[in-house]
Order: sequence, then structure tokens, then C-alpha cells
Amino acid sequence: PHAPTSHYLTDDDLAHLQQAEDFREELLSDCRCISQSDLETFLLTCLVDELDDRGFITTPLADLARDYAPLLKEEGFEGVTLSQWQAALTTLQRFEPPGLATSGPKAALQAQLAFILEHAQTSGDTDRQAAAEGLMRLIDGDLAPLLQHDRKKLLARLDGNEAVLDGALALLPSLTPYPLQRDDRDPTTYVTADLLVHIHDGVPMALLNQSLMPPIGLKSGTELDALKEALPAAVVDAHLAEARRFLSGLKQRKATLLRLGELVVRHQKDWLLDKTRPLKPLTMSEAAERLGLATSTVSRAVAGKFLLTPHGLVDFKTLFVAANFTAPEQTGDVLLDAIQALIREENPAKPLSDQALADALKTQGITCARRTVTKYRELHQIPAARLRKRLDGV
Repeated sequence: PHAPTSHYLTDDDLAHLQQAEDFREELLSDCRCISQSDLETFLLTCLVDELDDRGFITTPLADLARDYAPLLKEEGFEGVTLSQWQAALTTLQRFEPPGLATSGPKAALQAQLAFILEHAQTSGDTDRQAAAEGLMRLIDGDLAPLLQHDRKKLLARLDGNEAVLDGALALLPSLTPYPLQRDDRDPTTYVTADLLVHIHDGVPMALLNQSLMPPIGLKSGTELDALKEALPAAVVDAHLAEARRFLSGLKQRKATLLRLGELVVRHQKDWLLDKTRPLKPLTMSEAAERLGLATSTVSRAVAGKFLLTPHGLVDFKTLFVAANFTAPEQTGDVLLDAIQALIREENPAKPLSDQALADALKTQGITCARRTVTKYRELHQIPAARLRKRLDGV
């Protein structure tokens, strides 16, 4: 596979760069806002992680409940029922875009139509309601007549109602079978390291990337004096107190990230010095306990963060592995070789997503979850499908 290209950004670059937040981070942020309990938040986090590149969850819920049981137990949640998983899934499916977290294209179309129906009924738009109900009937059955534009069969399914069929067909182009369908012409997203790993006398050290952290402080002197003269003292004092809390929060955030970086870099010293060595087991809850932090704080701190290591740019979260995670010896070598072989043989115009890789591995007798494929791919610097397509010039 092609090696990813590293981009080092200067302060001037950063002034003009707007990075699109990963859709999973957007969802997780929304989930934290509406979640009613720590358990629901954790289940939603697991489900968001299971979303494939198109926004589907293709693994049966019962299988997810079984696979995540050890992790739930580690987090202090035992005896989680399938109905609790279902409730969390139902919550996630209420998020935009309609069709998110369904099992496939047909279910996504049905979810979008249900959304349209609800709004049409609320607004009293009877024509749109009739069109949505008609299209729902067409989608609920065999999709072949719809895909083949077989008007005769479609009309028969709608009891010969030409007006409803015309409305249904007019509504169809507004739907998408893929909730998270992305435009491949989007500009490349640049990634920079939040932490830098330096090797000094054979000892890895973690340093904050100061180029991402311009100095921020309170204004002083004439500007502040003018503000105090223009506004009541109580108002100025309140805003100053809020600003100081904000600065304190930024300082604490940097300190937490650095402490985590130092801990993980020490723990994964062997791998940092020699990438053929396996990563040592370390969970976020173990790291939290060592640093006297909450597990949720660690999870938030490492989300979307990257380390520049001697082996290239690495997603921070990939350096946390469970005790039963094999890497990269024996089983890990077999899995990595199989992933690389599939990528070498893939169609460059349509690279395989992580879920597609996991499905293909299953046909070879290698069973693993999509998140395991993602972990191996990121750990060994293999670009995601979208980037592999661009690297091939398509």
C-alpha cells in the first residue's frame, strides 16, 4: 500500500486551514449532550465506533452485545441487556441524517421516508404525504421494479394510482441509500501531530507541539482600562473571571494531554524504539487510574489527537490496546498480511472500506471486527480507503 504523505504545518498555514470535524466526533459530541446516563453514553460511543464509512451498522446487535461485554465489564457495567443496547441504537437512529445507524440501504431509505412522512403529516402537506406513503410501499417490497423503472409493476403495486406513482417517483431522487455518502471531491484534510515523540539517549520523550498552541492571554494596559471605563465594573469583572476560567481550562487540557503522552510513550517504549515489537496492553481505564483521572476524561483527551513518532504519524487511541489484543506477532502478522494482500488486489477506483476488508477476511476464515481492521491499518500507516483512492490518482 501507499505510504501516507506527512504535512507539517506552520503557524501561517494554520491561520488559513479549516479542518472538518470527523463525523464520529460530531456524533459523540451530540450523544454526550442528550445521554441520560453513563451507561447510555458508553453504549452510544460503542455504536458510533461501529458505524462504517456509509453510516451503517452491519453487525447484529446481539453480536455487538457479546463482543463488547468484556469492555463493558472493565468500565463497571455488568449485566447490560439486549434491550438496553436496542434503546441506545434507537437513540442514535434519531440523529441526523435520517437513515443513520440502520443496517443497509433499504433500511436507510425507509428511515428517510418515515422522517418525510412525519413532517408532511405535521405540516398538513397531503400531496407529499401520499407520495411518501406510496414510495414506502414500493420500497417495502422487491426493489427490482424500482431499479428497473418497470412502471407497469410499480403501478400495479400502487393499485393503479398514477398520481401517487408520479409523486413517489418525483420524491425518490431526494433520498440517498447511504446516510453518510461523501463527495470524494472534498479537499484533502491535513493532519498535524498534537504531540511529538523524541528519542533522547534511547529513551522516548513526549513533547507538546507548540506550533499548534499559540500563546493566549488577557489583554492589559490601555485597552483594558478603556473597557473598564465603558462598562460597569461588575460586568467587566464577570467577563474577566470567565476569561480566566477559559485560560485555566486550556492550561489544564494541555497538561492532561502531556501527562497522557508521557505515560503512553513510557509504556510503549519498546514499540517506539522498534516497530516490529508488539504494543503492550494498556486500556484507557488503566491509564486513567494511574493518573488519577476519570476514564471519560482520558477518552476525550485522546479523541482526534495524533503523535508524530519515529514510525510516522499515529492516532493516539491506537496506542491503547486490550490485554487480549494480539499485535503484531503470529496472529497479528497473519492478519496484517491478509489486509495488505486485499489492498494490493483491490480496484484502485473503488478501494475497500474497513468494513469491506473485515467482510473479505471473514471469507478467508479470519474473523475480526471492523474496528480491529481499522486499528491494524492505522497502526501500520495504511491510508483509509478515501485516501488510497486519491493516492492512486483517481
